[in-house]
Amino acid sequence: MEYESYYMSLWNRLSQSNGDTQLDCVQLEKDVCKFESVLENVSDTASISSDQWTGSLAVAGSLAAQGFAWSNSGIAAAANKWIAMILSHINECSETCVTKDEHKITSKTFRSISTTFVHPYFATGSRDASTTYTLTGVREKRTHVFGKQKWKTNLQSIACFAWALEHVRPEDTIDVISFILPVVLALIDDYDTKMKTRGLRLAITLMTEKIDTAFLRKSGIAGILEKSIEPSLVFRSDEGQLGVELLEAGFEAATLTTRIQYTQIDHPRYTEQWWKLAERIVANTMYVSDKVSAMTVLCSRISVICQALGPAISRYLRPLVGLLVQAMRSSVFIDSRVCKLHMTVVGQFSELTQACLPRIHVYVEEIIAALAYSWCSTQSRDCTAVDDVRELRSHIVELVRKFKETCPQQTNQALSRLLGSRPGAFSEWRI
Repeated sequence: MEYESYYMSLWNRLSQSNGDTQLDCVQLEKDVCKFESVLENVSDTASISSDQWTGSLAVAGSLAAQGFAWSNSGIAAAANKWIAMILSHINECSETCVTKDEHKITSKTFRSISTTFVHPYFATGSRDASTTYTLTGVREKRTHVFGKQKWKTNLQSIACFAWALEHVRPEDTIDVISFILPVVLALIDDYDTKMKTRGLRLAITLMTEKIDTAFLRKSGIAGILEKSIEPSLVFRSDEGQLGVELLEAGFEAATLTTRIQYTQIDHPRYTEQWWKLAERIVANTMYVSDKVSAMTVLCSRISVICQALGPAISRYLRPLVGLLVQAMRSSVFIDSRVCKLHMTVVGQFSELTQACLPRIHVYVEEIIAALAYSWCSTQSRDCTAVDDVRELRSHIVELVRKFKETCPQQTNQALSRLLGSRPGAFSEWRI
């Protein structure tokens, strides 16, 4: 079998993961492992062109990507072995193509992979296009027109792009930003929950690992991402765990863009944007209901917003503290998920004592009551998370100690009433 026919047959087979035909991952793994024998049968490896090496790298990268129907340890291991061999060959041919130690790819390789294996599934002619993205402030100016969504039935194109983005050298990323941003935006702007989440995760990688924050801000890229991310900050309760993952990725990405966009507290929109995030958290409480995982995501973002806003958090502190208290009362019975939620809330309260101490003391009695409710839940016979409960109880005791140091009067008043009514249940709180 010719080398190009071999890797293209693997590429075409991956499209079955989104069709009526079930993908046979066992056979796929066996076929991926054949790459060495296929190369051995090539009479002269020098006859394999650079485009074919790059093409096989794109296919191997898509096979190594995680989060897809074909993703498993066996296929990933075989694909990574194949990738190492390809990069080794490319490195021998041109020392500028990769960094041998890190197995990173350059802008040239990324551009070649995107042109052949990614953008044909996204881009169409302007006649069918729905949106045109024009990027400015980059060294290579380019306009991409997106329309028909072939990538929805060819998920290997997304896997290939994700792998290439992860492995492109950070110093080369700006050179290919015009290839990256349209794909990321197309995924984020899609209505499908899983696609949105994929796009958000790629945007997070772009902002945290690939491009300097100053460039993201000055080029306007952070602003473009900010507008696309905003619709993702609503919990989709009918999507189950996918809805939780979208909510988590959405708030993480939104927090990043806000930090990048508005670095100075005296910026005209600084307070407005952080208020928007606080408002989104409060608004989502009507959707999360008894969804413990979603509540954990919302609660985990509160202290970050409070720290950023400083005194301006007073506008939303009451409902945010109310959300944390509600979370502590979320269940009578403690399991591992509820225990994680309660530990998240205790951690948030601990951070709030530093972020907004002059205001948090007003709610100490209410917080102590919520901690007592959680404490009593851990003593229930129906409690199943023994190890987690032990850690939770130690965190609660530590938080009570911190409140006694920072807000002694309010804390002592709350504890005296609590210990007076049930002294045996809270004996460990006598600090």
